[in-house]
Amino acid sequence: MIGISKNTIAFYERGERTPDATVLAAYRERFGVDTNWLITGEGDPFGDTSKNTEAGPSEGADIVNVRFQDLRVSAGPGLTVLDERNAEMIGLSRRILHELGLSPLQTLIMMVDGDSMSPTITDGAVIFVNRNERQLREGKVYVLSLAGDLVVKRIQLNFDGGITLLSDADGPAFPPRKIDPVDIEHVNVVGRVVCAMSPV
Repeated sequence: MIGISKNTIAFYERGERTPDATVLAAYRERFGVDTNWLITGEGDPFGDTSKNTEAGPSEGADIVNVRFQDLRVSAGPGLTVLDERNAEMIGLSRRILHELGLSPLQTLIMMVDGDSMSPTITDGAVIFVNRNERQLREGKVYVLSLAGDLVVKRIQLNFDGGITLLSDADGPAFPPRKIDPVDIEHVNVVGRVVCAMSPV
């Protein structure tokens, strides 16, 4: 994301190399990190860099970059991932993310196809996914990867160690889907849905 390899970052973390000004600037531009904190460890990691007259929209203290994955998450039967383009970074208000309890680096924004989660999440909604929350909890809504398909469902924890995927919409078109304990290892939890923005 900042144009350097994992090995180089590992050298920085172990103190075997010192990042130059170009790398520090890349951190600031990509993540809105205050370079004084990055160098000294003092102050606020996301201090008021907006006073810097050269700061662009993604560099200021109030705007941070968040990953937008242009994948369609299924909220209906029979739908699969529609688009697999690479993720892009979009600028969002740090205050909004803070109010939602989200970290910029662990937030994933996605779009939803289908109406099985209505009225909670409607067809065409934009969802904010917290990738830090991958431990399934009773009654919460998660994005899951099942056999390559992305789905958004409410979770019911079963006594036998399995789970049941529930839809919020009523009707026989949206039956519960039970996943046995032996199949849990094939379920990849992308993260918990903490917010949904629906089109008007």
